[in-house]
Amino acid sequence: MHASGRSRDEIWAALERKEIYGTSGPRILLWFDLIQPAGESGPRIPMGGEVQHHAEPLALVAAPDKPTLAAALEHARPRLSPLPPVLDPELATRVVASYEILKGDVATGFSAAELVVEGTYRTGHQEQLYIEPMAMIAVPEADGGITVHGSLQCPYYVHAALVRGLGVATDRVRVVQAETGGGFGGKEEYPSLLALHASILARKAARPIRMVYDRHEDIAATTKRHPSIIHHRTGVTRDGRLVAQDIEVVLDAGAYTTLTPVVLSRATLHSGGPYACANVRIRSRGVATNTPPNGAFRGFGVTQSCFAVESNMDILADELGLDPVEFRRRNALDVGAVFGRHVVVEIDRGHGTLGNARAAIDALIGIDEHLDPGKARTAFALGDLPQLFERYRANDAVAWAYVDARGVTGSDALLSDDIGHGIA
Repeated sequence: MHASGRSRDEIWAALERKEIYGTSGPRILLWFDLIQPAGESGPRIPMGGEVQHHAEPLALVAAPDKPTLAAALEHARPRLSPLPPVLDPELATRVVASYEILKGDVATGFSAAELVVEGTYRTGHQEQLYIEPMAMIAVPEADGGITVHGSLQCPYYVHAALVRGLGVATDRVRVVQAETGGGFGGKEEYPSLLALHASILARKAARPIRMVYDRHEDIAATTKRHPSIIHHRTGVTRDGRLVAQDIEVVLDAGAYTTLTPVVLSRATLHSGGPYACANVRIRSRGVATNTPPNGAFRGFGVTQSCFAVESNMDILADELGLDPVEFRRRNALDVGAVFGRHVVVEIDRGHGTLGNARAAIDALIGIDEHLDPGKARTAFALGDLPQLFERYRANDAVAWAYVDARGVTGSDALLSDDIGHGIA
């Protein structure tokens, strides 16, 4: 939804005519002056202005019980004039964050390439689907402060938002993180908004306020993983060496910025994958659309970039007629390599990670030769992990290689008659 709205006075008058707000019967508390928890880019009530997405809050209503609250909400009917929404990130014109990484000369790299492959890779919204929905209890204090109990991941985010939004001293705000009930990034920035809403009502009502989203509202309104459109143009030599990477990353921020600059920075830095290439250009931008804001989710932008670059590597390997694991081995970063433009890969070899990755790949390729090619699939993981553990499975057979500080250990059981039974 993208629309212009009525003024506060018009909505208030409409509610008065329905006798929802008054002295007779249960008191309904209606509050319009919502404020921005995260600076000028944060969500706010558009008084006679524009509604930026379908789940944007227009008013806060509190009541002693759910039936009374439901009756009040039935009579709240904002008048909106539809405006054309922007839902396609590629058509969005408002850029909320952007980065560029340059290394070497991509034109020189492509001139040396013997094969150039292009591809565009897309990912959509993804819901964190934590078990417990967004929930907050705000308790007003006698000294003018507020105590908030909530299902959240980042209590100091919420504390900073309340201090700024309510205009109170830091020692007048107390945030209690209850057992979170799942988060996965989905309860990083959005709880600040819920805490402000509950706190505004609690201070006006002079009593505790509980605000809990039901599952439908939670899914409809809260932040999701950023949808992405990532374009790769990659140059390689016929022997499978990367010589040029030209990458464009577009993330859909939704209606407001939230954590998009941080998520985009991770997506940008990792968009070339864990692979060495002398000539790299990466351009990225986060753009605003008329959907609910997008934010943190496990992986923080790297997930989208990994999907794109690894899909692209598979296509390149296929075009070159190389095994996809072998193709990755030839291009894998090593200790001392420059990742992006300025980041030097420094891995403690005592933890046996990147420094031993090539040995792990070699061991797995050797094991793979004993597997039926029609039944076995190759898996490959490379990263800053305490250990690498790879498994190859064919029917009940499991071949594995384990990497630690002592080196690589492989499975000999694969060559026996009763291999891997009962191993998952």
